[in-house]
Amino acid sequence: MDKRPPPQNSVQYMIKESIADCVASIRMKSDKINGEILIKETLLELKKAMRVIGFPKAIIQSRELNIKKCFKKNISLKSYINHILNKRGLK
Repeated sequence: MDKRPPPQNSVQYMIKESIADCVASIRMKSDKINGEILIKETLLELKKAMRVIGFPKAIIQSRELNIKKCFKKNISLKSYINHILNKRGLK
């Protein structure tokens, strides 16, 4: 765990960010009704903050699509994490 983080906006950084978004999305959907409301509110605030900071529209849309895609996954958080660990040869 003493590795330096990848440079911001590098492919490695974006992959880690995508995985983090998926983990959060899958956790939010644990309660389907409240999860759907929570994901909508989260996306609204995230997009608002990203616009204020100055992210390009394409990046904001990409992030939103990834979060929505992850939210729709029919997978448990444990299974998703195991999949990522196996894919990276860490398990």
